[in-house]
Amino acid sequence: MPLLVLALAFAVRRFAVEPEALSFACQAGGPWWCTPRDALIATFHHGVLGGASLVTGLVSFATRRGWVAALAVSLGFAGLVLYNYELGAAGVLLGTLRLARLAARPAGELRQEHR
Repeated sequence: MPLLVLALAFAVRRFAVEPEALSFACQAGGPWWCTPRDALIATFHHGVLGGASLVTGLVSFATRRGWVAALAVSLGFAGLVLYNYELGAAGVLLGTLRLARLAARPAGELRQEHR
């Protein structure tokens, strides 16, 4: 999942955020897709992806759930690519550490935790 999100974030950056022609079209009143594009860009300025990644990474440590850690890594990758690299890097680190810790556990220990 994290690699899919990383690829999608690169595609969004390349085809929806960076092209100057899209920016000029949206400044002139532009088509319908300018509103969602502008909302997406506003999330970059407020650090939404990086902050969500950091919070999710912290939650993954509290809950010890692998899917939460994978979500933290995914959101962090998106934050790294989409201009929220400080908090995004922290979220990737926390999620990766949690995933590594879960992978290092013996199988019997995992079964006991779910009882």
